[in-house]
Amino acid sequence: MLETKKNILLFRWENKQKMQKTLQAWRERFIEKYWEINLLDIRNDNMFEGVLSDCMTPGFMGSSRMIIFYEKLLKTDKEIKKIEEEKQETINLEDILNGTEELGKNEKDDDSYWLQSLEKIPDTNFILFIGNKKPVTELEKWLEKNATIHEFPAPTLADTIKYIETELRLPREQAEKMSDRLNNNPDFVEQEVKKLALAFQPKWSDDELKSILPDYRDENAFNMLAPLWNRDPRSMIAIWKRLMETADHELTVAMMITMIRKILIAASFQQIGDLPISPTQRSTGKRLMGNKKWLKKLYDDIIAIDIAEKSGELPGKTNAFLMALLNYC
Repeated sequence: MLETKKNILLFRWENKQKMQKTLQAWRERFIEKYWEINLLDIRNDNMFEGVLSDCMTPGFMGSSRMIIFYEKLLKTDKEIKKIEEEKQETINLEDILNGTEELGKNEKDDDSYWLQSLEKIPDTNFILFIGNKKPVTELEKWLEKNATIHEFPAPTLADTIKYIETELRLPREQAEKMSDRLNNNPDFVEQEVKKLALAFQPKWSDDELKSILPDYRDENAFNMLAPLWNRDPRSMIAIWKRLMETADHELTVAMMITMIRKILIAASFQQIGDLPISPTQRSTGKRLMGNKKWLKKLYDDIIAIDIAEKSGELPGKTNAFLMALLNYC
């Protein structure tokens, strides 16, 4: 086994914002010292032979080189689908992440080729991978043991609030409200902060922020289902169109699935105990006790749609999900 190599680097992130800022700073410092001609960004996931040659080639005028692989280690649904086709069986992504499921032969062959090559990289060249939190492929497992790893853990709530304060120059109380409205989710916060920053507005009132920012909390998912309980298809379509214009519609759909499941439980059992079901969900379930059959059928339908979409059998889950809801309006 090789000792940890300082010139082979792995950025593993949960905090995308901090990782990107660090990466940009590294790029700028490298260009300043070794010139831009010696920096190569690889943004696809194919490590073809020409790139290997670049990794091995000394920098211009004897300087160092840096090659950054942005997507090689990022697993996608397309890659998992390809592995499934090779093995002719369904693969559970969690099993792969936990190390209990082997990858396809072609994937291993490709990695073994590059593992041999990484051992020969000149010390003057820097190879940087943007990677998964958990090692999945043989290449990732090799990097786990041999590369110099920089971790970017998920930001704390305090970090998220501080980010809002700094970027938008908001008072702390307003920043806290904004973070809460966005479910304290760093990705949502970054997305909305960037939008607000484009307005170049020096000050925001509470009412302005409330009218502009989407509501990411569970209550939002419940409100989306109100037309279903009231059998109002026109309102359902109008609300759905607005939902599809937001970047978090997939999250809201997932919340709606959970919400229907909780209401189904409330409609089926009078004594629920300590299950995390809100009073509103409980009262809705009580009101729908006489409609448990169609509620169960709806839940089964949307779960089937969710599974079909995740397995690649049904593209465009959101539209199919809407049609399932409309069938019961």
